[in-house]
Amino acid sequence: MFDIDTVYALLPAWTRLRDAQQGSPLKDLLSVTVDQIAVLEEDLAQNYDNLFIETCAPWVVPYIGDLVQSTPLTDASRLAPSTTTAGLTTDLVGPSFQPAIGLRARADVAKTIFYRRRKTTLPMLEQLSSDVTGWAAHVCEFFQTLAWTQAVRNHVRANSFYAPDLRNVPAIDTINGPFDTAPRVVDVRAPRQLEGWHNIPNVGIFLWRLFSSPLYQITARPEPSTGGSGFYVSRLGQNAPMFTRWQPGIDATLPSAEPLLPGPIRPAAFYDDLLQYVSSASSAPYTQYYGRFGLDLPAPGAPSGSFFIIADGTPVPPARMQSMNLSQWRQPPANMVGVDVALGRLSFGSAWAATGLSGPKQVNISSFCGFPAELGGGGYDRQNWLLNRGLPGLQVFTVGTGGSYATISAALTAAAGIQEVLISIQDSATYIESLHIDPLDGGTLTIEAVDQHWPHVQGSITINGSHPASTVTLSGLLVEGAVQVSASLGRLRLIHTTLVPGLAIDVAAPVPVLPSIAVPSEVSPIDVELIFSISGPVQIPPLENSRLWLLDSIIDGVNGPAVTGAGGTPDWGPPAWIERSTLMGASYFRQLLSATEALFNGVVSTLHRQQGCVRFSFVPDGSSTPRRYRCQPDLQIATEISNATGNGPPLSATQIQAIHDDVVSWLLPAFTERYYGQPPYLQLHLHAPRQISQGAQDGSEMGAYCHLKQPQRLKNLQIRLQEYLPFSRQAATLFVT
Repeated sequence: MFDIDTVYALLPAWTRLRDAQQGSPLKDLLSVTVDQIAVLEEDLAQNYDNLFIETCAPWVVPYIGDLVQSTPLTDASRLAPSTTTAGLTTDLVGPSFQPAIGLRARADVAKTIFYRRRKTTLPMLEQLSSDVTGWAAHVCEFFQTLAWTQAVRNHVRANSFYAPDLRNVPAIDTINGPFDTAPRVVDVRAPRQLEGWHNIPNVGIFLWRLFSSPLYQITARPEPSTGGSGFYVSRLGQNAPMFTRWQPGIDATLPSAEPLLPGPIRPAAFYDDLLQYVSSASSAPYTQYYGRFGLDLPAPGAPSGSFFIIADGTPVPPARMQSMNLSQWRQPPANMVGVDVALGRLSFGSAWAATGLSGPKQVNISSFCGFPAELGGGGYDRQNWLLNRGLPGLQVFTVGTGGSYATISAALTAAAGIQEVLISIQDSATYIESLHIDPLDGGTLTIEAVDQHWPHVQGSITINGSHPASTVTLSGLLVEGAVQVSASLGRLRLIHTTLVPGLAIDVAAPVPVLPSIAVPSEVSPIDVELIFSISGPVQIPPLENSRLWLLDSIIDGVNGPAVTGAGGTPDWGPPAWIERSTLMGASYFRQLLSATEALFNGVVSTLHRQQGCVRFSFVPDGSSTPRRYRCQPDLQIATEISNATGNGPPLSATQIQAIHDDVVSWLLPAFTERYYGQPPYLQLHLHAPRQISQGAQDGSEMGAYCHLKQPQRLKNLQIRLQEYLPFSRQAATLFVT
């Protein structure tokens, strides 16, 4: 690379001396020339890089794909990034805040020749499906499971008898799943999600939409009724299945690959896993499902499991574990630990009793939990979302394992009087404490979890702001309690944080549900920002200069309204700016400045409707909003009225009302799971109306999971299968989660 000092030094000394005497005009001229040479050099270097798919610029990818005759796919470069998120996160590490969406056109083009050399083979179809969609995939040829009339003189298929082996519990437990081996008769229906699988030409492509998020050394929650012997894996004290870790790149066509795919652990599979461990007389501290993983691994390359238990500081060996059904709490034998992987429950025998308890005093567990997206916090990669440590005047206080303070409150006390504060939590432990945050006038205070950790705060958070320019940020937290602003605060920001809807899970939610974010009416204007976060009801006064920003987030009113003013229903809430978010429950806004690709699951009421716009969103019938553009069900009603009118006479008011009532009755969002804490929380049901599941501006789904681009992933897969599927075969995409 050229630089001005190097080039200038090449000139004769007398020339440089004379130039210096005249004010260095020659050096200034050379400086401009060198800058242009540097631009030219950079362009030449990029042109060389553009010869290779691994290093080329994004715009070159389709051209290289054309050289190998690869059909272009939708990828991240064809999707417009959100400028709103970047504008609200200028103090974070960045530079990009676009989530990984699994659309990998570059990798697809790079592997085109590799795919074609192995064309039509099952491992190749499996790897192709995973590479194109970003989901875990398993491919099954259904003719392999068709029942076969056995004859000694003919081809004998020992695994294809008409009657399955009912004594083989692990095999019976896989029926109707991706690793089902039970024989079937021919089903001539077209292959779909729930029918028509087993036929000679059919190939099933099983896909796992939920991803497994690792949680390291979280604090298991005791069940009071067991006297200390029973624990929930969930820190919120609820039943939730334990998930397996996903190891990409494996050959998932093998039955032994099931423990490495991101789905709920089957109790029968875990039971069989422990049985094989005992029968092998192994002394290893791991099995296929049980063992350390990720950050907990003792050494790189060590065998990994899907969960690991430590009781009172002592690791539990697999020889002292047994698979149990703990739907009714009961204790295992004295020195054993019962694990219910389906409900996420642990039960310790009497030999584990601590003083005054019938079990250990504290249980820590590393495990995986399932969720539709990297949203609301978790053990996923959040490096770009961390606060920039290079900000002027920033002082960092560390909490937790390896930190300087044992509690968050102690760090807050130590940070009193400091203008720019970052409290960094170093682990995923549970902190049972109520926090009182007092940011300095005009200062910023951030409570942030380090990357790949998700600490749990069990208690309320009170913010005693005293200046309209102060900022408080909560990042990467799980808060079982409310955030209450008791005085003036300029900005409250939640980034990849969950405020548990209903405040708690293990107790009955009151009616109406208490708010997760509460701002009193007497405060000065405040901006409340939720970015990739989850919250219960929000109550903010309708001040003109206040703002509620919802970006890729969820507000769950549980059994009440989602957004209201400080007085609750039907008090008007704040002006709002909403992008790709889901609101469960009625919403009351002073003004709806913008709502794009949003999913409102309750009636929306807006006080001032002269300004603002709602685009590509689902707005329930009976809502009052600013002008709408291509929103549902309005768009579908207009389409059906237009189709019914055709070239004939106009429809009567009665006919129009009948069409309206019919569309409103069926065009409604449907979810796989409604309650927070369960893996498919607010995931759109597979049979949700297409107008919602593909109703966003770019054809993806409306709501908080719009950024996943699931319709585009499926379309990419269908394009590729047209080229690589064996002749005369018919593929069916089947979702496991």
